Amino acid sequence: MQYQFPMSFSLAVRLKRLFTFKMRVFLIAGLCVGFFITTVISRNLDDLHNVRSFGLLTNTLGQRNNANLQTLRLVQVLFRHGDRTPIDRFPKDPYDSRKFWPEGFGRLTKRGKLMQYELGQYIRLRYNGFINETYTPEEIYVQSSNYDRTIMSAMANLAGMWPSKDLEFPEGGRQQFVPVHVISSQIDNKIAFSKPCPRYAQISKEIQTQQSEVLFNNEHADLYKYLSEHTGLEVKSYSNVSDIYDTLFVQTAHNLTLPEWTKEVFPDKLRPMAHKWIKMQTHTPEMRRLKAGPLLTDILRNMKRASEKPSEAELKVLEALFHTPAAKFFMYSGHDTTITALLDALDLYSGVIPPYASSLYFELHELPQPIGYTVKIFYRAGLENPATELHLKGCGSGPCKLEDFEKSLRDFIIDEKEWETECNLK
Repeated sequence: MQYQFPMSFSLAVRLKRLFTFKMRVFLIAGLCVGFFITTVISRNLDDLHNVRSFGLLTNTLGQRNNANLQTLRLVQVLFRHGDRTPIDRFPKDPYDSRKFWPEGFGRLTKRGKLMQYELGQYIRLRYNGFINETYTPEEIYVQSSNYDRTIMSAMANLAGMWPSKDLEFPEGGRQQFVPVHVISSQIDNKIAFSKPCPRYAQISKEIQTQQSEVLFNNEHADLYKYLSEHTGLEVKSYSNVSDIYDTLFVQTAHNLTLPEWTKEVFPDKLRPMAHKWIKMQTHTPEMRRLKAGPLLTDILRNMKRASEKPSEAELKVLEALFHTPAAKFFMYSGHDTTITALLDALDLYSGVIPPYASSLYFELHELPQPIGYTVKIFYRAGLENPATELHLKGCGSGPCKLEDFEKSLRDFIIDEKEWETECNLK
């Protein structure tokens, strides 16, 4: 006689079989969906070589490239360094110690390195196909001011653009090293503007004295006194206020508790004055010419060289003359003041200090005749925002022809000899 299993046991078996069947369906469906997602992502990230993202790709992937690679001929990118430690301290600063800033003062932090790595990934995605998967010396030229934070920012940025293809390094690794050309502080009139310029210093001092006297004799006299009492500094200028604001800003960004007295002034009362100070550095047409002119001249020269398509012999002459190669991708690792100087000279500055890892893009495109070569400018404020196209007043909302872009720069085009002559005291 055949043994009859109890009802409960039979039901359990049937449920087990049903559960197994459903699990198989879900498993197969999951594999299909996973394969589809993996395929799509792998296509988007093919040129990143499955790089370790450190969890930073979230913002970057949502801001895919807007560049028309079919017409693109030249790219020049200026970016601000990543997150850093405080530059300035004051006598009563409770965090004036290496205990709080093991990297040192004015140095790039780990967070700053990761910010630049993400920016490099963004640049790779934006211009993927225009720049090679492997570093090519003739293709890209990178310059940095002579500060550790900008040099290291450039290195981290380039690591994001050309990441290691293997997780292990150095054994079996294929890390792509890209050289960063550092401009000596004694001759840097393009990025850090550290080369002495007596005329600029004279104008800056006159303007700051004038503005500070007006403020001190009016509504900000009490603020100056309040800051002097609590910081131990003799606060008497926009520059002093800006330095205090920056220090408090950095401390806040690193989750340090600010002294009670700061609640009265930070950030609301200090931020506008810090913004005002950075704008004062290009307050007059002469200041804009001296501070932004050399880099804008470089940018225009590179565009004209790319548009004129010189022969190899001519290129060698130009490279020897201007000490830069005929690359198609230029990068400048700089500071907030580098970006604001260029934006202000182009009458595009909003008055807000560029956040860490902000970037400014100058693209040269070649369109069919009769339009010809055109210039596009994009600005990306930090890492949280997409790149926004900026329009020069002389160009309107349509394509900005290279000759119109050159006209807009006519007051700022200045060669080295002219700059040195004009920098002398008058």
